[in-house]
Amino acid sequence: MRRLVFYGIFLLVLSVDIVFADFVLNVTNHDFSSFVPVGSGTRVVFTPALFVSNYPRNVVSSKGSTGYVLVNPAEGIFYLHDQLPPLAEFGLSYRGRNFGLQLNFEHKYSLGAALVKLEKFTNVPLNLVEYLTVDLPRAFDTTTPHEAFAYWYTEDLFLALGRFKIKWGDARYPIHISDVTFQDNLTFSANIEPFRFTFHIISILPWLTAEELYVQSNYTRGGETRTAYTEPYRTIFAHRFDWFINFLEATVRVGLSELNLVGGKMPDLIDLSPVMFLHNTWGEAYSNVTGGLDFSVRYKDRWKIYGELVFDNLQLPTEKGDTSNPEAYAWNVGVEYSTKQATFDLTLWSEYSFISEWMYVSVGLPYLTFATRQYRLDQYVGKAFLVDYPLGFIYGPDARMFSAGLDLKFPSQDLRASFEYNYLTKGCVKDEEVIRWKWFWDRWTANIPGLKSETEPAGYVTLHIFKLILGWKNLSSTLVFNLGWPENSVLFMLSCRLPF
Repeated sequence: MRRLVFYGIFLLVLSVDIVFADFVLNVTNHDFSSFVPVGSGTRVVFTPALFVSNYPRNVVSSKGSTGYVLVNPAEGIFYLHDQLPPLAEFGLSYRGRNFGLQLNFEHKYSLGAALVKLEKFTNVPLNLVEYLTVDLPRAFDTTTPHEAFAYWYTEDLFLALGRFKIKWGDARYPIHISDVTFQDNLTFSANIEPFRFTFHIISILPWLTAEELYVQSNYTRGGETRTAYTEPYRTIFAHRFDWFINFLEATVRVGLSELNLVGGKMPDLIDLSPVMFLHNTWGEAYSNVTGGLDFSVRYKDRWKIYGELVFDNLQLPTEKGDTSNPEAYAWNVGVEYSTKQATFDLTLWSEYSFISEWMYVSVGLPYLTFATRQYRLDQYVGKAFLVDYPLGFIYGPDARMFSAGLDLKFPSQDLRASFEYNYLTKGCVKDEEVIRWKWFWDRWTANIPGLKSETEPAGYVTLHIFKLILGWKNLSSTLVFNLGWPENSVLFMLSCRLPF
């Protein structure tokens, strides 16, 4: 069944005075000094906001989950909870000669409470008694800080431990590691021109629903040992090599990367080895490995072309039958043009991403799924959420998206504008009687004897996503229209960022 859906999102934002913005470690940035956060100081920022919305008040979740509620933060609400401004922020940044730290606390509503509180029209507590007795103890996000790390650095070495966002590649929407959400990680990078080596250890929350725990404890992949790996560990060991080459007036970067996901057992020394590449490809039922190749070419600081190819599973000629995992791969390609004029800076860009049906979910065991799971206890709505954020592409497996946009800045006027269009085709499944997006719970199970999938394919939906952003000073105004599936919705938000 193929369902055609028109979905429009118009996003209007006025805000450019963003002090201590979220830190994103882009390990493929040619400028190695960008690894180190800029400046030292403290901050206290209040952001009062007004809302008018008929936005969905419920998250999309898997029907077959008990103990915890599995949550897709993308479908329906499009990461709304991550985009809404906190009522207050408390931050600390320190940068010494070779050592630094970054810490940022956000005082904002929890996932479920944020959707319900849209009915209150504001994030400002107008009823002080309700705020002190209900909201403060029950309605605020207890997973903060979402950014907290210490780091050590020299001119050619960088070491960081803590919680921050990571990005691989030049794409606006990366497919191997993206900056959709934070990662709890240890990162080491060595820059020896023209070569760079980067190693991450990423720890992922190993908590499972009752159904997932049963699968993890009682099943294993076909054709392998019958040992079930159930220890509460879920760790990614990521390696990448990048070469930077200057050729005439162009700068070329070529990157080779690997993710080794070890789940259900404590990692061994073979997993911990920081410079051993593709070392655990045949890790039985406790390991899942991806390999990637990406590149970028910059010409005269104006033109840039880039691309990325990642394999989760590649079927060899000798692999046949249900014991073999399906083909699982993803790729993207893009182009960007930038120019700096006397009064303005302009960037035009376009890219296309293809994510195959079983990318990130080619193994049926819950611990071997490439997603970043976060626990959100939401006492305001009385639920315990397990939120599955993508590690890679922002809209998960089984997706194709064409994107294009522009960024315009007027530095002397402290103004900016940007426009973005995304044409997304997203695979769906039938979960009991509900049609929803295919997400990280909908794994390949054909090669696990006795295990059957709880969902079935339900065609595709097509979405048109428009974003228009205008910025000036501390004021922010957001207007969102959702036209079509599952229903029409609108969000208007007006906020003011007040640093102290």
